[in-house]
Amino acid sequence: MTGSFSDQLGGAIDSTQSSHNVAHYSVYFIYLAIGEFFTAGIALGVFAAVGEHITLRIREEYVKAVLRQNIGYFDKAGAGEVSTRASSDINLIQDGISEKVSFILTGLGSFVSAVVVSFIESWKLALIVFSSVFALVFFAGLISKFMVKYKEQNLERQGAADNVVEEAISSVRNVTAFGAQQSIINKYDAYLRQAEHWNFLQRAVGGFLMGISFCIIYAEHALSFWQGSRFLVWNDISVRAVIVVQLAIMMAGAFLGQALPHIHNVMTAVAAGKKVFAVIDRKSPIDPQLDEGTKLDHIEGEIELRDIVFAYPSRPEVTIFDGLNFTMPAGKTTAIAGPSGGGKSTVVGLIERFYKPIAGTVIVDGHDVTSLNIRWWRQQIALVSQEPVLFSGTIFENIEYGLIGTDLENVSELTSFHIQC
Repeated sequence: MTGSFSDQLGGAIDSTQSSHNVAHYSVYFIYLAIGEFFTAGIALGVFAAVGEHITLRIREEYVKAVLRQNIGYFDKAGAGEVSTRASSDINLIQDGISEKVSFILTGLGSFVSAVVVSFIESWKLALIVFSSVFALVFFAGLISKFMVKYKEQNLERQGAADNVVEEAISSVRNVTAFGAQQSIINKYDAYLRQAEHWNFLQRAVGGFLMGISFCIIYAEHALSFWQGSRFLVWNDISVRAVIVVQLAIMMAGAFLGQALPHIHNVMTAVAAGKKVFAVIDRKSPIDPQLDEGTKLDHIEGEIELRDIVFAYPSRPEVTIFDGLNFTMPAGKTTAIAGPSGGGKSTVVGLIERFYKPIAGTVIVDGHDVTSLNIRWWRQQIALVSQEPVLFSGTIFENIEYGLIGTDLENVSELTSFHIQC
């Protein structure tokens, strides 16, 4: 199209031929518009569907991984952080792998196509102005490292803040009784301010990336016009080639500029993904989902704790038991009495294999409890906690959770009523 205008101005063709050429090439633009309408729509739809599917799989694997973890993991992480990973962090992953990927691929593909066209028209001029691309890639790669680092810090502080809220709400009676509202608010505010600090740094470097990108693009335009005029004076290039190269490089810069903002979402998804996949890839030292271990045909119920040394993973410097020894005879009632914090619940946690002792052995009917199948062993125990927690649903549905692994696991509510009668 530009060549046709140039030929008409130079007198190589008349206005009739120029009009014919313009109409001919305009039809090509219509074809491109129609093709772009369908391909862009399909691309966005496909990437959105694939991103949704992948995110769904990640959520499933994350929940499975969380439910496989030992109790010590939750003592360190906290319920608030776990729920934050399952909601906001996975949403960030979905945002970074759905339509944004389509926009980035479209921008990069158009950028490469425009660069190829410019090199075909005039490799000398294209090679000179193409130096701006290396500058863009260099700054984008350098700054993206800082963006990922700052986002990771932001997510960590945000998870800690959510954990404070989760604990405060779940223990709101204690918070109110001790008048600790302001202390909780101050603690929450401190985490939020730290998260805000890292978020500001991330946004700042993202803004710097955008600024340096447009600076390089406009500097490239100036270089292209200046060097193109010199080639024209030396008769090394035609006006048509200068215009085509300039337009191609301008479009390449525009497409790259459209893709760069979405890289921020991808970097955010990478930072969030590290946190989520760290949980998915974590191997629990006590995995209740494994089928390993012995299942005894008969159990009497004699339990012995021998030379137990234990400290909670969240407080390894505080030793709870140091050489604990005692036996619970089968068929008898054993009471463990002591002040709050004396270790009564810890004994139950060791018997249930919620925790693994640092040293010593828990023995059941002469068998080391670590040699037993965890799932089977826990099904042999009925535990009523001091502060029971009800799940959402009816009382019957809550009782059903305790029937898993028994003959009444799949019994209906009506049948259960007749059994009781």
